[in-house]
Amino acid sequence: MLLLSDEDVRGHIDMATAIQQMRNAFEEQAAGTFIGPARESLEGPIGKLVFAKGGAVGRPPVGKKDVHANILGTRIYPIFRGGTVADDDQMVIVYNADTGKLKGIVTGRYIASLRTGAINGLAADLMARKDAKVLGLIGAGYQARTQVKAIMSVRNIEKIIVYSRTKSRARALEQYLERRFDASVHIEDDAEDVAEDADILITATNSKYPVFEAEDLKKGVHINAIGPKFEDAHELPKEIRPRLDLIVTDSLAQMRGYDRPYFLGDRVGMIGLEKLVVGSHPGRRSADEITLFSSTGLAGTEVVLANYLLEKFSKADT
Repeated sequence: MLLLSDEDVRGHIDMATAIQQMRNAFEEQAAGTFIGPARESLEGPIGKLVFAKGGAVGRPPVGKKDVHANILGTRIYPIFRGGTVADDDQMVIVYNADTGKLKGIVTGRYIASLRTGAINGLAADLMARKDAKVLGLIGAGYQARTQVKAIMSVRNIEKIIVYSRTKSRARALEQYLERRFDASVHIEDDAEDVAEDADILITATNSKYPVFEAEDLKKGVHINAIGPKFEDAHELPKEIRPRLDLIVTDSLAQMRGYDRPYFLGDRVGMIGLEKLVVGSHPGRRSADEITLFSSTGLAGTEVVLANYLLEKFSKADT
């Protein structure tokens, strides 16, 4: 049984590989061999443990072991009020789906951020305009870096524009991006300026209120929404609905499993990302369409990434 850390994850899988692993997972979801139910939690007096269970149980064809993992597992992470959560307080546990043998555990929070970035990168690759050049980012927290890595893996971005209410975070992100990517990076004073200019727009905030107006969006933009998306707390404006031509999510089960209604209503006509992955839905039909990927975090996808790493380390040890 292997035990891996955040450091192991960072050093042994790149974003392009993570996106391919997510593509494999959604292909299994389309084939009916992926398990990804809504998250569950175990409540305590001042917090809870959240369980994101799932797995990919399609058996691999000869010579393509990495395509179908045949695994089950769970990610466990704490949400406690007033407490300090260390990075290694989270874990992803992976079992062989045929034998029940424990393959290993990956600790730390980076694997979840990598998973989220990779899924959103896959969505942008399938939904954003091929000629997208300007990436807009509203929010500069922990998720921001993997989100940008993912977009830069699937599009030739020339300009990155950033807005954050916390100026120090925006400056730190600007410095990080300038070191890592061959694109100009600019900090904006208003979120509206980012929304107006972006070809691909990432919203990764904790805001309960819209961070821009619906009319700020230009034609043809693709949006990856990471933050709150409930009727009583939403980072995107409800008025965006008439402007949207396509709404996609990674987990309809999770969307339906939330304890609060979706901010655009339950009859919004949302489809699953797996339909775009396998081509059963055409996705974007024109350059002027406005598309939205409403990210929830498909349970079980962290297990797929963890298994890739465990297999890689296992082979290295033999």
